[in-house]
Amino acid sequence: MNDSQSRSALSAEDANACIELINLIGQIKVERHLEILWGNILKYTQAKSLLVVVYDSSHRSAYGERVTANSRFAKNIDQRYLDFYENTKAWTCDPILYYCAQNPGVHTTEACWEKPFLPPSELHRLEEFRGMTERYFPSGLVATAQSPALKGLSVYVAFGLEKGGSDEAIIRNIIPHVVKSMFRPGLLSAPSFTDKEFQVIQNMVAGDTHKEIADKMFLCERTVKFHLVKIFSKLEVSNKVEAIERCRKLFALN
Repeated sequence: MNDSQSRSALSAEDANACIELINLIGQIKVERHLEILWGNILKYTQAKSLLVVVYDSSHRSAYGERVTANSRFAKNIDQRYLDFYENTKAWTCDPILYYCAQNPGVHTTEACWEKPFLPPSELHRLEEFRGMTERYFPSGLVATAQSPALKGLSVYVAFGLEKGGSDEAIIRNIIPHVVKSMFRPGLLSAPSFTDKEFQVIQNMVAGDTHKEIADKMFLCERTVKFHLVKIFSKLEVSNKVEAIERCRKLFALN
């Protein structure tokens, strides 16, 4: 199953948690304020670990993503794991990072292992690398993005989660903002919404008309329009098209 098809649904409570975290991410530099970010993530989730790496992605080998680590930021990951990256070829043939680099978006760590890519000379490292990775990211989400503004540098983010936990919806929605904040800090801001308002938003983004939203939520159309006026005001937009675009950016809604 494609990761985008398996995306966890956001509850209104989760949505407001995302908003708080997105606001925070927009106000800080992750590389300087990792403790603040991690502390706030733990307020809303039971995330187990976090790894953020800025690396040089300007060179590729014949077998995959050629990576040189430039800087690393980690929480709840001991030095042995970081030493593994430092002292082996993990950065030049990391199957998870390679998968992310070739497939834009947010992915589960499990999806990245379905088709691990390593050159024949490095296959013996796969089980060792997988064992180390699954220790800190038994279940998790990963993403990478390139920054043209930083001349070929990319940002890789990995969150370790509890297997079977309910935090994926929040982490999946904030992880792109963590990636972007490494090279575009201070651009994101979002208001809070009531449960009803967020239900209206979800239906609006899905393309429902006022009548369809009213029928789904057992409301009259006048009430739906009232909610939309408040939503537009909070989003600081003047029409439905602008509102949908902003909500898609804030909540990664489709």
